[in-house]
Amino acid sequence: DDDPFLSFLAPAPARYVVSPHVMAKSLLPPVLELLEGNAVTQRASLIMPEFFRGDSVTAPRSTA
Repeated sequence: DDDPFLSFLAPAPARYVVSPHVMAKSLLPPVLELLEGNAVTQRASLIMPEFFRGDSVTAPRSTA
């Protein structure tokens, strides 16, 4: 999971990042339906995060 403070760590940890814009775009329609007093028509929404490799995940060191 992501949190803004993680970008200040050294080394930057590997994590999954979801854009706030993508999250809001996915959640806004059902919330608006509820606020208007309607039933929610959207049954499911998949929000796929992107993997941020960071510097905490590296290839194994060679022992040769």
